[in-house]
Amino acid sequence: MISEGVDNMRKILSIVLIMTLVATIVPSTLANEVDTNNVEIDTKTQREVQIMGHTIGAQIRLLQLEKVITIKIIQGEHLISLLTTLKNDTTNISELEAILAELKLVKEEVQSADPNASDAVQTFIDLKNDSINLIIEFKTKLHTLVDNETAEKLKLQIKTITNETVEKLGKKIRNLVREYNANQLHVIWGFLKNANNSSIKRYKEGNCSIEKVKQNISEIAKNMTYQKRYEFILQIKEYNIHRVAQVQQHISTALKGFQERKQERLEERLNNIPTNIQGAVKEHLEQNLLNALDHLNNKQNGKTETPQKGGGGKK
Repeated sequence: MISEGVDNMRKILSIVLIMTLVATIVPSTLANEVDTNNVEIDTKTQREVQIMGHTIGAQIRLLQLEKVITIKIIQGEHLISLLTTLKNDTTNISELEAILAELKLVKEEVQSADPNASDAVQTFIDLKNDSINLIIEFKTKLHTLVDNETAEKLKLQIKTITNETVEKLGKKIRNLVREYNANQLHVIWGFLKNANNSSIKRYKEGNCSIEKVKQNISEIAKNMTYQKRYEFILQIKEYNIHRVAQVQQHISTALKGFQERKQERLEERLNNIPTNIQGAVKEHLEQNLLNALDHLNNKQNGKTETPQKGGGGKK
């Protein structure tokens, strides 16, 4: 009697363990359905590029980056409009406009990036880094023009600003995430051996939540023999390990020649400033790009001085 109770307890613990493993492993194969507007380089970016071994995954990340940049540009333009009514110093405001002008150039580079290219991960990492630096630079410059209280009030006024382009990008991203996840779920379902996968189709069409599909996977796994459950989890783990290893190779490749590629992008922007950028904004943009190039050269030569931004023009 005691022996049967122990056996039953072991079975229950085994099922709980399997369900926990399924709940942990399956999501790591999928793309996040939350369409975040935040950008930052570091381990987060490394996690983001893990879906970029697949063309649809690369499309998702590039579109998400484009959406973030688009939002920042819209917000920046409204901030500049609000600042113009508060200040008479158009010189300092033109410095903000110059930063925004370069951010627009980065956006164009993101839009022209090929998600099918072998260097898609490298391009994403490079351009995300550029956009983050420019967004930080814009915020830093803004705080030199107004006090903290005014800056916060201005940010609140632009926080919810959006437009049709942003909405279209968001919808396209959501559809692609659903398509990507459906493809990954098909792979997982293949490990289940002949299980009914109709819920994947419903999910892809937007008629079923991802949580429901994951619940179905857990239910199927729960009814497997211990050996089959073990094989199922092992296959998913091996699949994820292989996928992550491929992406890590892309990341390692992207880290090589990072500074050289940045220099090439800066030179390209400097030599191809759009004709519609004129006057003080053009002068500040040129000087910003020259300063950034000088800073890169100093780093490569082992110097530590940081050039000052703004002012002057191309000599």
